Amino acid sequence: MVLGYGGVYGYAGYRFLFLAESRHYSAGFIFALAAWAAAASAAVYLLNALFGGRIERKYTQLAGAILFAGGWLGVYAVHSTPALVAFFVVATVGTTLWQFSMWVYIPGNYPTRMRSLGTGWTDGVGHVGAWGGVLLSGVVFTAAAPLGWILLITIPGALLPASMVAIFGKRQRRRTLEELAR
Repeated sequence: MVLGYGGVYGYAGYRFLFLAESRHYSAGFIFALAAWAAAASAAVYLLNALFGGRIERKYTQLAGAILFAGGWLGVYAVHSTPALVAFFVVATVGTTLWQFSMWVYIPGNYPTRMRSLGTGWTDGVGHVGAWGGVLLSGVVFTAAAPLGWILLITIPGALLPASMVAIFGKRQRRRTLEELAR
């Protein structure tokens, strides 16, 4: 969680700065882009809510991390506006898929009597990572140019934790919390 939250919130904190400073897009364009990306994320969130019980959640996290990392790589690599819009939306959708899948996945890993305490501690420790991720992303952004900063944000911040959950995580598909607690 520390790595995952650090990567997700680090990305969220610096994506608009990257578009404004490195790509010189206007504030109006960035706002419109963020609104369209949020609409796409809402649609993905709705689909995830409708089909989440039928799909193994630990794999939706991996899919979200891959979309996040691939989208970020595309945002960085392309210089045409239509391609940037597409990759930005893909990265934002990946972030949404990863984050909301994680919020649903975590409580199922704790027995019923410890669920709220375990989820609270996991989320709290994850937010320590978010705090660190937002602070470190700016340093990484400037120090690891031109392409290294993307790798330093997306690999430890999204791909590594999602891969670990996909490999070692508990299967939760079509199981109730009571079944998972056994």
